[in-house]
Amino acid sequence: MIEIGDSIPPFELTDDAGEPVRHTDLKGKTVVIFVYPKASTPGCTREAIAFGELEEAFAKKGVRVLGLSGDSVRAQCRFKEKNGFGERLLADPERTLLRGLGALAEVTVKGVKKEKIVRSTFVFDKEGKAIAVYPKVKPDGHANQVLADLG
Repeated sequence: MIEIGDSIPPFELTDDAGEPVRHTDLKGKTVVIFVYPKASTPGCTREAIAFGELEEAFAKKGVRVLGLSGDSVRAQCRFKEKNGFGERLLADPERTLLRGLGALAEVTVKGVKKEKIVRSTFVFDKEGKAIAVYPKVKPDGHANQVLADLG
């Protein structure tokens, strides 16, 4: 997992609206990227709703919030529409950014090794350097904690 002071990994992904998002687009902005395992599951829904409800509070601090999972653009779009989120959701089906952030863990299920997405959150400053890393978070209360930690 990346550490405080590390740069945001280079990436080009598509958001829930089908628009491209690149790491270079984030320069000059403080950005929270919350990673969730799977769209439309209970914990992921609660977490995304919580970040969405605080979107204005984050914006007042000059912070942009992005959700990230390994889901497809279509799944992200449905997830957002169903729940009315305001934040952009990034689709990473190839797990490029997830891997770059270190938000994947290897697990063995029935003797087969698989990659599992680790619910985690990363905060990057205006220069693209990590200023906070939250590994293995719980969805409930986490968005409030990130907001409080940003001062």
